[in-house]
Amino acid sequence: MHGENVRVRDSDAIIIDLEKTRANGPLSADLACLDVWLSFKVPAVLPLPAREVWTAVVDDLYAPQAVREMPATESVDVGLDWLRACIRQTRMISAASCRCPTEYPTTVAIYLLRRATRPPDLLDDVERRAEDEYRRGYAYYLGARLVQALNFESKSRPVV
Repeated sequence: MHGENVRVRDSDAIIIDLEKTRANGPLSADLACLDVWLSFKVPAVLPLPAREVWTAVVDDLYAPQAVREMPATESVDVGLDWLRACIRQTRMISAASCRCPTEYPTTVAIYLLRRATRPPDLLDDVERRAEDEYRRGYAYYLGARLVQALNFESKSRPVV
């Protein structure tokens, strides 16, 4: 799932294009994919937020402990309040559908690493191409950080 498969009417989100859906993965996969797509996709026409602002927001959203939680609403409007609200909704749904506390963070880590290895988006604008490259690199950094945290957590958990 990605953001182009979601349409919004008033306050309702409508999912379209379900022809390729399969029932052979965790429910969290579509949610994690949408979560990462919303945060890392470089818009083709909308104004780009300042890189420092975007980086600070995704650092907060994808910190290892934060992936397990719904993000708080930002007290200062930095132009990405819509992103926090979307991720909040996605994670609220994931909390109800995941079978264990590490399922969603693990799936998000996979989709961050997957985003990092995707071919670059074919953007005409040089600035947007550079931003796509930066975001894919940053997805790798955040995914690796999340994997390390999950690995550390699994080693520190007592075996029963």
